[in-house]
Amino acid sequence: MASQLNTLSEVLETLTVRLLELEERLETHHQEVQSWRELAASPHPADGTDLRLDDTEERLSRVEALLQGLDEPGRRGLSPVHPCHAGPDMQPEQGPIDDPFPEDGEQPFMDDLADQLTA
Repeated sequence: MASQLNTLSEVLETLTVRLLELEERLETHHQEVQSWRELAASPHPADGTDLRLDDTEERLSRVEALLQGLDEPGRRGLSPVHPCHAGPDMQPEQGPIDDPFPEDGEQPFMDDLADQLTA
């Protein structure tokens, strides 16, 4: 009977320790949730979100300016390549190349090579 009471007291002690650990974890999670709620409720987040949004807006405006600059002659930016301005090697009347690698012959498959070696 004494050994059973001893075992029961050990089980109760273990359960008590686990319950205290769970309460501590619950309190930690509760504090994290509270900090998230306060952060979400504040009009000016402290984590730099406003700065990142401003940077993103600035980048978008620069990209839009570059894209609008494509249509305006004389502005610095990217310009499309037309066939008549392609370069000295390519004539405007040339079409797409049918065989881009004319010097390369057709390569045999590995199965064909294996058949040739065994024959």
